[in-house]
Order: sequence, then structure tokens, then C-alpha cells
Amino acid sequence: MATAPETKLTASQQGRVEEALMATWSERTRASYASQWKSWLAWCRRQGACPLPADPESVTVYLAERAAGVKLATLHLARCAIAARHRQMGMDDPTRHGRVRQVLSGLARQYGTAQKQVVGLTAAGLAAIKATALRPSRSEGTAGIRRPCGAARVDGHRLVLGDARRPAAAQ
Repeated sequence: MATAPETKLTASQQGRVEEALMATWSERTRASYASQWKSWLAWCRRQGACPLPADPESVTVYLAERAAGVKLATLHLARCAIAARHRQMGMDDPTRHGRVRQVLSGLARQYGTAQKQVVGLTAAGLAAIKATALRPSRSEGTAGIRRPCGAARVDGHRLVLGDARRPAAAQ
């Protein structure tokens, strides 16, 4: 089977492609991935392992060793950073290997705790925010000036805007 010839890019074209690739992730994601990649590189240096391309067994050992000292979400972030760098370089993703997934599943069972899920904002809550967030001030001398509404409180799973000292029944 014939393969297509490799395209030679100019420096300008390469720069535009790199910019587009970097725009795939937010600045925060790029920083998180860079930090996790740095940890992976340091571990590989200490172990004498090849970081790129990595073999799945190295990834499993790395994740298992890190598990005792970090949260499960950090392990998943590390896996994502390793995967992203491999994909970025056009290499096979070692984290897609079944053994890596099994190890992560086992680590989740051993060390993981369910993350706290916050209750989402309801339509009624959003409507209350829109209606009261920028209401006119009632203070003397500041009539007509728009300001944040002030106090807010949580009533069960709802965000209640207004005077936080008022009981729920009085609202």
C-alpha cells in the first residue's frame, strides 16, 4: 500500500499549525498538562524509562507509585497529560492500553473517594440572579446607582439572593 509523501511546511505554516494546536486547550489546561508532564519526565529519568514513546507498563508503574500521595483526579490528569503529549507527537497513546485502564480502575477502588458533586444552578435560581443581581441601590444619595445585591445564602440546594439573615419562610 502506497503512502502519501510527507508535506514540507514552511516555518510560517508550522507556526500557524502550532498556534492552532495550542488553542485546543485553555491556558490552565496547558499549565496543568505541563506540570504533569514534568513529573512524568522526572520519574522516567529516575527509573531509566523512556518517556516518549512510553510503554504502557511504565505508565502503570508510574501511576501506581503516585497513587498513595495524590488524589485520583491528579492521576487522571497525569494520564491525560501523557496521552496528549503522545498524540501531539503523532505517536500511539500508551494510556489507551487495557492494562493502564485496569490499573487506574484498581487504584480508584483502592484510593479513590467519590468527588463531591455540586448541585447545578436551576432555571429558577438563574432567574433570581438575573432579577436581583443588579437592582438599584436603596441607600440615600446613591439612588439609581446599580450595585450587586449584597448578601446571599443557600437554602437547601437553592441559592437565595437578598438578606442572608431572613429565614426561608419570610422570603
